Amino acid sequence: RYAALLLVASSAVLTFYLYGKMMERERLVRQFVEQTLAGVPRDDVDAVALALARAVHRRTNRGVPLSELSLYDRLEAMSFFNVSTGSSLKEGYYGVVDQGAFGPCGKMSRVLLSALWHLEIPARKLQLLVEPGSGLIQHTMVEYRFGDRWQVISQSDSAFVWRNHTGR
Repeated sequence: RYAALLLVASSAVLTFYLYGKMMERERLVRQFVEQTLAGVPRDDVDAVALALARAVHRRTNRGVPLSELSLYDRLEAMSFFNVSTGSSLKEGYYGVVDQGAFGPCGKMSRVLLSALWHLEIPARKLQLLVEPGSGLIQHTMVEYRFGDRWQVISQSDSAFVWRNHTGR
């Protein structure tokens, strides 16, 4: 009986803690978007996406050793998802240097996607895969929808957008 009560109490505490983390993430994304887009016309989706991508690159462009992280961030960093949007925005990093899956593109794309979705701009992850055995690594970018087209942006490469000769 006491074990069941302890389990219920532990579950409740964990639920409230994780809910708090989720609310913190939403607040951090909202603040990031508002600060980044001050002076950027919101109806210019290309300018919005480029400003956000550049800000993601500037704000989260460093790796940290696992030893510098809090217990929660350590557990998160060792999970399958590695680093969350909230942790990236709060602490200003994209990954843990002593973890196997280390690289900025996946984590930075997660932050950019969260910011675009916050603004209700359709966006998705674009993953460039490599041929097995080539020795190359895969790369992650973001596509966002503007009008009748999907536009590719690379937030981890100083935020550039590909355009054709007509500017599209």
